[in-house]
Amino acid sequence: MMTPLLFTATVATAEVEVMAPVEEVVSEITLYGLDAWVDVIFLACFLVGVYFFKTMNSRSKTVEQQAQRAKAAAKAATVEAVDADTTSPTPVSPIFIDEEKPKWRDQRAAPRTPSRSTDYHRKLNQQILAATYSEKILDIIHDAGSTLNEVNLATAVHRIARWSKKDPSGIVQTEDWKFLMELIRQNANNFAAQGLANTMWALGTMKIEAAGAEPVLEALSAACLEKLDSFNPQALTNTAWALATLKFKHVALVEEIHALCVKHLQSFNQQDLANAAWALASLGALSRELLDGIGAMSLCLLPSFKPQEMANLIWAFAVCRRPEPAVMDKVTRLVSENISTLSSQCLSTVAWSFAKLGSKDSALCADLTHGCVSRMRFFNPRELSNTLWAFATMQYRDEQFLELAAGAAARLADQFSPEELSNVMWAFGNLQFSTSTLLDNIARSVVSRKSTLPLHSVANLLWAFSVLEFRTPIFYRTLADRAGQEAGRFSPADLTTIVWAFANAGLCFPEFVGAAHEACKDKKSGFRPAEWAAVEKAFSKLDPSRSF
Repeated sequence: MMTPLLFTATVATAEVEVMAPVEEVVSEITLYGLDAWVDVIFLACFLVGVYFFKTMNSRSKTVEQQAQRAKAAAKAATVEAVDADTTSPTPVSPIFIDEEKPKWRDQRAAPRTPSRSTDYHRKLNQQILAATYSEKILDIIHDAGSTLNEVNLATAVHRIARWSKKDPSGIVQTEDWKFLMELIRQNANNFAAQGLANTMWALGTMKIEAAGAEPVLEALSAACLEKLDSFNPQALTNTAWALATLKFKHVALVEEIHALCVKHLQSFNQQDLANAAWALASLGALSRELLDGIGAMSLCLLPSFKPQEMANLIWAFAVCRRPEPAVMDKVTRLVSENISTLSSQCLSTVAWSFAKLGSKDSALCADLTHGCVSRMRFFNPRELSNTLWAFATMQYRDEQFLELAAGAAARLADQFSPEELSNVMWAFGNLQFSTSTLLDNIARSVVSRKSTLPLHSVANLLWAFSVLEFRTPIFYRTLADRAGQEAGRFSPADLTTIVWAFANAGLCFPEFVGAAHEACKDKKSGFRPAEWAAVEKAFSKLDPSRSF
């Protein structure tokens, strides 16, 4: 028989023993009277409470799950914010363009825009976000056609840029890509501010040819201009970065971006400051007022700048030819402290910028050359050319760096542009350093593309090889023929350089000498006194019979 005390203990574990038979409980009531009734009432209240708690807890979990699903769906339907850092994930599979795939225009009627539910566009966005390579996204675009809305369009172009950043050439030639660009052009005014910024960033990241994309860039720029007040700092500076990268200067948009940068500068972080400085300097639209403001803001934030952001900032000051001692000193310290983390691009940009700003800081140069030596194998032709030019301009000579740079330049001889080739040899000439392999490889490259060299490059190359005492006749004969044919097109300064180079090398080619003499007489009024004196001295060595 159950005692009252034992019955109470049973109630305390009612969650386990709640299914006790009713007859058993009634018999307990009969035996124990009124006290038993009290226990029964207590048990009933407890059971009702348990039921109510379980019901409410279940409903709460259901509501929470629904909220999580709604949040996930909303996230999938929204294009992710773009980080201005140009690093992108590596594609997990290569991009293959099926040239035999039928063109959408051959199969479909004219583009149309039927009404579709939000769920339809959300599912499209989820498919685009789930795609792991660009061709898959293009297939989705191919199938969906004109039913894509503005969020789908922004998501698609943004993801394609992520996957195809390194080599977008195959993608941008496809019909589906062209169709995507046309849909973006038509729907640009419907894009939200973030969608516009993301789309501009994507086109900039892919470095599409602005000349072939003017219609879509014009439409996007006009839409950006209408909604620019709602751009946050990152969207604002990303848009400026894209315009600068694409070399597409929409004057009204650039002016408004500049004005908003001035207005909201206090809310910029270090990435926004660096992007704004680089982009507006590249577009020739960075005012002294904004540059000074960026410099003042940067002084506090510089320690948190990424290396590329720091390089972009100092580059902007160099392009604007505005030395800012406080900023330069802080950048110098940061370079010294972080030299082991700087990439070849950062090293090249910093060196070029300080040379352009007129710096002759030997401690900085020593740090930079140390960094360059450890990363020489990573330098591309442009970085190597700019770095050599910078050290020659700052008159800093480091034997180990020059030895490695000469080897790298010899290997890259055929990859340099004419301007880069000219700068490389100008630098070695100024620093009085060369190797036979360097001179032979560069001379061979120059001879092979003699007809495409700019006139100023011809003059600089002749000067450098003459200074470095390279005397292979075929090199001079080749450039003498080119210079003689176009003698009348050279500037007085370049004519002075050329005739001095041939005189210094002790090589006289009559056809060139005659053409150069006539060109000098015709342009005599354009020569500075020192240049004209050098010309007369050179001709006295080349052909004393020719006078002026």
